[in-house]
Amino acid sequence: MKINKRAEKAEEAEEVEEAEEAEKAEEAEETEEAEKAEKAEKAEEAEEAEKAEEAEKAEKAEEAEKAEEAEKAEKVERRGRRSRRSRRSRRGGRGRGRRGRRGRRGRKRWKRQKRWKRWLLHINT
Repeated sequence: MKINKRAEKAEEAEEVEEAEEAEKAEEAEETEEAEKAEKAEKAEEAEEAEKAEEAEKAEKAEEAEKAEEAEKAEKVERRGRRSRRSRRSRRGGRGRGRRGRRGRRGRKRWKRQKRWKRWLLHINT
C-alpha cells in the first residue's frame, strides 16, 4: 500500500515537473517570438526614419538649388544696371553730362598735371 502511494506521488511529481518544463518552454518560445517581433518593428521604424531623413535632405537640397538659381537670375538681372545715384557720382554730379567730374578738358589736362608734378618731384629730391 505504502509503495503504491510513493510510486503515485513520484509519478505525480514527475508529471508536475514535466508540465512545468513544458510551460517554461512555451514561455521561452513566446518571449523569443515577442523579441523577434519587437526587433522587426524597430527595424521597420528605423527604415522609415531613414527614408524620412533622406526625403528631407532631398527637399532641402532642392530648395537650396532653387534659391541659388533665383540668386543667379537676380545677379544677371542687376548686372547691367547701376543705380541713378552711383551713375551720377561717377559722372561728377550734376550738369556735366558724360564727361564726368573733370569737365571739358578732362583726362588729358589731368595727365599733363600729373606728369609735371612727377617731374618737379624728381628735380626736388
